[in-house]
Amino acid sequence: MGQKLFTDKIGTLSHSAGNILMAASVSSPVYLTIGGQQFKITSQLSVALPAMSANARYQVFAVQTAGVVSLVISLNENSVGPVGYSRWKLVGSLRANGSLVFGGFSNIKGSSSDWILSGTFQIGATTTAPTYGTATIDVNQLWYKIEGNSARIRWAWVKSVTGTATAGTGMYLFPMPANISIDVTKLVPDTTVIGANAANPRSNNVGSYNASTTGAAFTGGVTVYDSANVLLSGSDTVVNNASLGTISAGFGAITGAAQMGYGVDALVPILGSSNTPIEDR
Repeated sequence: MGQKLFTDKIGTLSHSAGNILMAASVSSPVYLTIGGQQFKITSQLSVALPAMSANARYQVFAVQTAGVVSLVISLNENSVGPVGYSRWKLVGSLRANGSLVFGGFSNIKGSSSDWILSGTFQIGATTTAPTYGTATIDVNQLWYKIEGNSARIRWAWVKSVTGTATAGTGMYLFPMPANISIDVTKLVPDTTVIGANAANPRSNNVGSYNASTTGAAFTGGVTVYDSANVLLSGSDTVVNNASLGTISAGFGAITGAAQMGYGVDALVPILGSSNTPIEDR
């Protein structure tokens, strides 16, 4: 096959049991040009996921050896290609989650990803972090979605039965997913935020949150605290956990079927990402 006869057509990628699959069949063939040669693929291709790092991005390449096309997965960008090959075709991109397994696909013609469940998270605080103890945690999920050179982060936390949980003090901190850091150089320091912590927070209004208990709900904003955390802000009755405690008794005093939860969203610039489409990197 020394010439290109058809427009390239990449098969649909999917994930199944630790493998990345590319759909192809006799009735719906895939056409891939690799190193100047075009190959017609009429059966599904599969490659096992490698050992992965938390929330890292990997590329899926089609390569050929002695005329046989196969898939390989690499951390390398398209401009470098997979190790050991001089010819390749970028067919997809994906991200690991916080548990070191498949998290979701990324768009190679853009720079965005699926929503990816990074895992659970531990709420911190600027003074003393709350403890969960034997409290019943109904929801604890940290999600993220890459949007060019930014990341949209979503934290969800709900508890019911208190057990031995204790409230924290100071402002609550919500951590970023592992290996994803806020680029604080792209944010303007805010020296008007909350007294002793004024030197830390940057750029108000990067997101929104709500905190709720039975019969009460609050809304406000979030502020970048450092490269690894955002903190609650926006309403002086909810910013500080001591004030929040007068309404909901923080983490420690909710008992029985009463619930307390946080939903926090933030859009922040992140280190090491780009608006350049993945196929052009």
